[in-house]
Amino acid sequence: MGIRLKRQGGMNACEDTPKVPETLKYGEPAVDSAGTLYIGDGSGVVRKVGPQLYTGTFTMGGWVSMSGYFTQTQNVTPVGGGAPIKATAMLGIPQSTQTNDRAKNEAKQEALGFFAAGKCTPGEGAVTIKCWEKPTCDVDVFWEAR
Repeated sequence: MGIRLKRQGGMNACEDTPKVPETLKYGEPAVDSAGTLYIGDGSGVVRKVGPQLYTGTFTMGGWVSMSGYFTQTQNVTPVGGGAPIKATAMLGIPQSTQTNDRAKNEAKQEALGFFAAGKCTPGEGAVTIKCWEKPTCDVDVFWEAR
């Protein structure tokens, strides 16, 4: 006996935008057109299996100076849908997008270095960054979280 998965688009080749299944029974697996695996938790909630990507924008003017370091808390959202981030999540390395502007890219990369050298702490639906140098630009930050 094998595992049977619900697949977005049924048995046809599917080029639809990936969609999170709305409901699954407890332990029931499903896969979307991008190959992302989901499972039902028994309470009507569908959970993504594996790491989830979250994003939030940390603004240049939002940093608060405290005892020699800078801190900022921002709400983060799951990319492509999914559950809000939890305080118990383990965050990967902070990442960002690139532009066609060299100066902006360099400023964003410098800020990401500040974040990686500091501390990124998940909360309920938010992430707090503590760093020892103040970024000189807004940064759209992405984390993989487990």
